[in-house]
Formats: sequence, structure tokens, C-alpha cells
Amino acid sequence: MLSRFATNKLTSVRLAVAKHLLTDAETLKTLCIDSDKEVAAAAAGNPKFPQEAMTLIAQQEELEQTSKLENLSNLKWEDLAEFLLHPDFPTEGIEEAFLQNDYAVRFSCAMHPNASDHIRNEILNQEQNWLKASIALNPMTPESTLRELANIKDFDIAFALVTNPNLPEDLQLEFANHPDRTIRLHLADQTNSHAVLSAIAAHPSPKGMHTGLEQLLAIAINPKTAAAKLAALQTVTHISRSEGEVLATCISNAIVNHANFPDKLIGRYRFIIGNYLKKTKLFN
Repeated sequence: MLSRFATNKLTSVRLAVAKHLLTDAETLKTLCIDSDKEVAAAAAGNPKFPQEAMTLIAQQEELEQTSKLENLSNLKWEDLAEFLLHPDFPTEGIEEAFLQNDYAVRFSCAMHPNASDHIRNEILNQEQNWLKASIALNPMTPESTLRELANIKDFDIAFALVTNPNLPEDLQLEFANHPDRTIRLHLADQTNSHAVLSAIAAHPSPKGMHTGLEQLLAIAINPKTAAAKLAALQTVTHISRSEGEVLATCISNAIVNHANFPDKLIGRYRFIIGNYLKKTKLFN
């Protein structure tokens, strides 16, 4: 009966068969390449699934990937995502996907590191500034283009530019004094420049805020701040996050890089300290 139910049109029925502990190996081999991903995964995870049939799954995945690659210009975002989010996806594939008349897809193509000059120029010639933000996000965008984009007074472009890891420090300093606080605080979470953080910290916090992030940041980047105060900052930062401010990564980074970083905080910062020890410290 289970083998007969394995061909049922209803996904829920096939899923029940795939999970059933009495389903035989041959039926599980059929279900492991089911068109429904949940059914296929359940069959492969069944204790009775024959391990030698793993090649069937690999073959099915290869066929699906090949089919998608052959139809890039027609795929929707959910299918394209696995390609466009992969750093090594080739320029030729990005070019083909870019042919779609879908703004979300074209945005994703333009922000990919392997996007061509043709795609960059095509997007820069569009009227929508939010589309141009994709070029501002692209880490391979030439500095000259980043400077041109910085001259456009637009929130989406500014937010994208301060996200770009290759934004020159002089432009970061300009955005550190951006009239919109959201841009300034987002930049604080991205930069590793003491000068930029100092400029952001110099801005007053909004009226009515007991202790704004700017005030906390000023303490975190001050080389004279004592270890005890740095330890207290970590708790305050979490409170600040819960009140709706930015993630405050800038404060965590500054504390880790501080000359007076207290050893007792190593456990709390174990997930980020390794990365920052490899980088140039703020207070060398």
C-alpha cells in the first residue's frame, strides 16, 4: 500500500510515505528525486534509505542545476538567488540573467562582483536612484564611479555607498556628517576608521534620548577610557539595541580594538575577536 501511495498526486500523502518507517528501499529511491523538495529530503532522511542511492540524489541535483543554467533569462528570483548570491558566478551567466525585465533580478545582477561594465553602464543610465544603489553596493565598482554616485543626493545611494567596503576614507568622512542620522550610524557599523568614528561620535544624540549611540561610541573610541568602563559599555550597548537603535557593531568593534580591552570580556566577544585581531587596530 505504501508503494502505491508513493505515486499519489497529493504532496502530503507522498510526504507521509517518505517519512514512514515501513516504506521499503525501492520506494524511497523513487521518492528521493520527488519534484517536491520536502518529500525528497524526507525520503533521503528515512532510516531505511539505501546509501548507495545517494548517487541518484546527486544526479537529480545536477540535472536541476543544468536546467536552471540553460534557462537563466526566464528564472524567477527564488531560483536565481543561489547563482546571483554566489561570489564565483560567471559574468556570462549574470549577463543572461540581466536580460530579464525584472527590477529585483537586475538589481542583484548589478551588485554582483562579476557584473560587467555593460551592466554597470546600463544601470547608471536609468532614472531610478534606487537601482543605481546596486552599483554603489558592488565592491568592484571603480572609485571614480563611487565618487560620481556620492554627488547624487539620495538616501538609497548614500546607504549603499556607506555599505561598500571600498568606499575611500575621505568619502566616509563626508558621510560621517550626513544630515540623516541613519546614514551616519550605518556607516559607524561599517567603518574601521578612527577618524570617521570620531566624526560620527561628535554629533549630538537626538533630544529626549537618555544615552544615544553617539555618546557611547565616543567613550568606546576614546583611548583613555578605562577597562572597567569598557566592560560596562557592553551591557549598555545591548540595551541600546533593544530600544531600536542601530546594531551598534561599531561599539563592539571599538571595544575589541581598544588598547585597554579587558581580558574578562574575551568570552563575550569570542565570535568577533578573531576577525578583528587580524585587522589593523584602531589605536596603533
